Amino acid sequence: MITSKQKIEYYDAIIDVTSVEMSGVFGDKEFDLLAELLKKLTLDTLTIELWPQIISRTIDKLAAKNRIDLSYSIDTKSLTKRIKSLTISQSMWLIGEIENRPKAA
Repeated sequence: MITSKQKIEYYDAIIDVTSVEMSGVFGDKEFDLLAELLKKLTLDTLTIELWPQIISRTIDKLAAKNRIDLSYSIDTKSLTKRIKSLTISQSMWLIGEIENRPKAA
């Protein structure tokens, strides 16, 4: 039987590997935009496999309505393409990175 501690260690190891493979995939401005977006989204852990689609669809809708601040100066099509291709562990890594990033002054 697997203990809770072993499960946590397993998931921590997956996130560690994922953070190495995801290094440099998203730029600072993309992280800033995603952080703003996630303030307005509620992502349920029961639908974790849908997170990439939910996030990318939201970006697409905002871009179509010209509601993304131009100061981000990012290619939203490229961003949504990368987000749609995320695995579950990469999605968890992305959310964790966004939540743990230092807040802009």
